[in-house]
Amino acid sequence: MTADEALQKLLEGNQRYVANQMTGQKLSDAAARQSLAKGQRPYAIILS
Repeated sequence: MTADEALQKLLEGNQRYVANQMTGQKLSDAAARQSLAKGQRPYAIILS
């Protein structure tokens, strides 16, 4: 993924968040947490 593609993906996600139309799965679900514990491959890291 290029830097421009990553930025576009972040901007689109922010627009969904602002519109309260998130598409992600619930992270409180036990199966989702177990799946995430096996490994993650983030395309961006936000530092503030």
